[in-house]
Amino acid sequence: MQKKYSLAVRSAKKRGRAFVSGIFSQNPVLIGGAGLYMVLSGSTSLTSSWFLFVLVVALTVPVCVLCWLAGRKIAVWLRLPFAFLLTAALYLPLYAHMRQLYPQSMQELGLCGVLVAADSLILMRAFAPEKRPLSMVLIEALGGAVGFAVVLFAVSGIWNILEGVEKATAGAFRHARIAVGLIIVALLAALWQYGTNRRKRKKRREILR
Repeated sequence: MQKKYSLAVRSAKKRGRAFVSGIFSQNPVLIGGAGLYMVLSGSTSLTSSWFLFVLVVALTVPVCVLCWLAGRKIAVWLRLPFAFLLTAALYLPLYAHMRQLYPQSMQELGLCGVLVAADSLILMRAFAPEKRPLSMVLIEALGGAVGFAVVLFAVSGIWNILEGVEKATAGAFRHARIAVGLIIVALLAALWQYGTNRRKRKKRREILR
């Protein structure tokens, strides 16, 4: 009984670390630039950021599950096209339903909402290693989606602050939205790298002791 309990605790800790890793140490936007276009174009407001995050999560979960179930039944060279077609097929009814409920918010997303179906943020997680348990695949995918949301809302929040000084700058930030967005993401990535390096140095010092 105690052995089963310890295994369950160890498994829960492992899943917890996998989820947190997707948010911080393995953040898909800050490490590999996945979803960068969506961050730059979809962070115009907190509302559009929220609906973009909902779209990403609502597509990531079923795509990961279905691709995991397909597993070895699909040739390696067909996996990416299969994941893309699957994401597009799921996106169409989801987008139509959300547009009926929230027409103005979905209209604000524009082309950014459409390109969610082809974004690397979802497609890169479509085919995890075949021997990984489904629960771990889902947790890592959700962690990555939350990590994407952290960057998305951070950029959106900074944009809201910059809009407060828009009058003083005669619209300078608005005219250079992409450039400013890239600078914000670069600064966030630099902070992430600084935190990662500090953790590594701390671990080395603990080992040397």
